[in-house]
Amino acid sequence: MSLVKQKSHYSSIVEKCGSQKKLFRVANDFLDKSKERVLPSYTEPVGLANRFNDFFIEKVNKIRNSIPTPKDSVNQYSRPFNSEKLCIFRPASCDEVHSVIKEFGMKTSEEDPIPSALLSSSLDIVLPVFTDIINKSLKEGCMDGIKESVVTPLLKKSGLDSEIFKNFRPVNTLLFLSKLIERIVLIRLNEHMSLHNLHNNSQFGYKKFHSTEIMVLGLVDEVLRGFDENLATIIIILDLSAAFDTIDINKLIRILRYEIGIDGIALKWFHSFLTNRLQRVKIDHCYSDCREVPCGVPQGSVLGPVLFNINVRSQPMVFKECAFTTSSFADDSNGRKQFSLSFQFNVLTKDTISCIDKIVNWSHAHYMKINSDKTEIMLACPSSLNSATIIQGIFIDGQCIRFTSKAKNVGVLIDKNLTFNLHINSLVSHCYALLRDIGKIKQYLKKNDLEKLVHAVVSHRLDYCNSLYINMNKSNIYKLQKCQNAAARMILGKKRSENADFLLKELHWLPVETRVVYKIILIVFKVLSGQCTSFQLTYKTNNLRSGNDLLLETPNFKTKYGKRIFAYSGTRYWNALPNNLRIIKDIEKFKKDLKTLLFTNFEEIKQKAFIYKPI
Repeated sequence: MSLVKQKSHYSSIVEKCGSQKKLFRVANDFLDKSKERVLPSYTEPVGLANRFNDFFIEKVNKIRNSIPTPKDSVNQYSRPFNSEKLCIFRPASCDEVHSVIKEFGMKTSEEDPIPSALLSSSLDIVLPVFTDIINKSLKEGCMDGIKESVVTPLLKKSGLDSEIFKNFRPVNTLLFLSKLIERIVLIRLNEHMSLHNLHNNSQFGYKKFHSTEIMVLGLVDEVLRGFDENLATIIIILDLSAAFDTIDINKLIRILRYEIGIDGIALKWFHSFLTNRLQRVKIDHCYSDCREVPCGVPQGSVLGPVLFNINVRSQPMVFKECAFTTSSFADDSNGRKQFSLSFQFNVLTKDTISCIDKIVNWSHAHYMKINSDKTEIMLACPSSLNSATIIQGIFIDGQCIRFTSKAKNVGVLIDKNLTFNLHINSLVSHCYALLRDIGKIKQYLKKNDLEKLVHAVVSHRLDYCNSLYINMNKSNIYKLQKCQNAAARMILGKKRSENADFLLKELHWLPVETRVVYKIILIVFKVLSGQCTSFQLTYKTNNLRSGNDLLLETPNFKTKYGKRIFAYSGTRYWNALPNNLRIIKDIEKFKKDLKTLLFTNFEEIKQKAFIYKPI
């Protein structure tokens, strides 16, 4: 195949990627990064499939059986629902079903009777049929016939011994129609929970305006505020064993009924969805026998993560009772408490142990088990303070939870002094490795396709949680900038001697520091438009000049840590924007105009932000 034909071939593949997720998948295929199926040695696939199925079921049973009977005190965290209940689901229209399919795509599995390509081409014909089936399910409260999961064993991490079953995790595949019905039910459930203010603001992920970046930014912001007051923060990072799989269905149904206000046919639907589920394992197109799944919410489903959040909605009350703040993303949750190091002994030997003990008891009541091997405790404090911990670990249920100097939370490596040196070094090293891989195939890609590929595997990593980098150590920003420069030179085919500033302008890329400021301002916009948590931002009052009604109070902090707090830079950069930008309500227009402004006038905005004296 000639080089021209190869470029045309790869270009057609990239152009068919209608979403970032598909582009990631194509990038992995191009770079030969797709996860290779590794299985234990076997002679007969059905036998291996049955052994895997037995192992996955018995693993959950073993965890469930190891959970002791909880204390009665956990009932105090229940909050009964006292408003109008959701008893029936309103029917769906063809237009609603079509919009859901358009938004989330039409991804089918090998288990579906019709492949996605054929389904997509005949959507106008099958849409009324889908709508009728959905409405029948909603009306009768029934999901029978489409509840079977097909499980594929996947090695948890490259390099693990493939002969050991515990090194594999089950990847569930569900039918397209099942997921489609779930999405319609999720819309009804979210409407009900929003109407009655039932969403828990400390839970992030799987709901609108609650991204992982906002979660970790809130955690870091809180710790930095403590550093500014010369306070340390104890952080408990919890890990649960097979958390989705051990949930007790009867308890979850009771929570849905008495705390969320689901009843009647709607509750019957959830009961049908959760109970009598079947599972079989697939190996080389051969299937194991079906086994009933005794507990848990189905992984890989649309409703599974949301129902998990509902099941653990009372966990923040336990932390609050112990004077800890908390945030969580699915089964990754953390608790935090600030204190003066002079009280370190009491906090570490009493408060922390008491909090973990109550969390463990609460977890047992919800049929979940703390994984002591992966649960960590970190003492975060300013580098000027002596943070030597007086104990090295805490024993819970006979297992030791150890202290650590670094911990990963939703993909961000947090160190005890919040320097992010380890995170940046790891991030940059990984991005350079990806650029080297891309360099091996760049000759087969057109410039536009090469740029898309770099954005998919490198730029999104540089941008992820980059709001944490505001006023960070300049050397770390420099490392990130060098990586971005290398990506720009690769796309444009330039040597290292070429001035990167001109290359970034040619690609219309904002430099790293500017991208950080762009993210900070965008989050301020989301806060002010009600799309994000408040971060303690407030409008100025009694402004007399025209346009000053959109200015924010600009807090002052004592230390270098305080100048990294979101409100410090966020309010100043927001106030430095021209008034015609601050009054924009549409987020897409705001993003476009903001990028244009920062692309041409970043230094001017930066200077104005930190000498600006609003009346």
